[in-house]
Amino acid sequence: MRGGSSNAWSEHATANAIDIAGFTLADGRTISVLRDWPEDSDEARFLREVRDGACGVFATVLSPDYNAAHADHFHFDQASRWSGVCR
Repeated sequence: MRGGSSNAWSEHATANAIDIAGFTLADGRTISVLRDWPEDSDEARFLREVRDGACGVFATVLSPDYNAAHADHFHFDQASRWSGVCR
């Protein structure tokens, strides 16, 4: 994929990014970013812990709090930036 007006390769195109829409737990339960993020529940707290924890590992972490385009997934990448992005 290419993005923006620069027409540069995206982090996904260079295998430097991953999007995660949800998790399947060992007991078979699923946690969905789209369904569970806006709730006040254990699942929503789990998703926020995942997002916050990823901020210490990835250069860029985008969640539903960032914008509508990320309402249904997390975006994690390792792009070189002068400072990390965690939203």
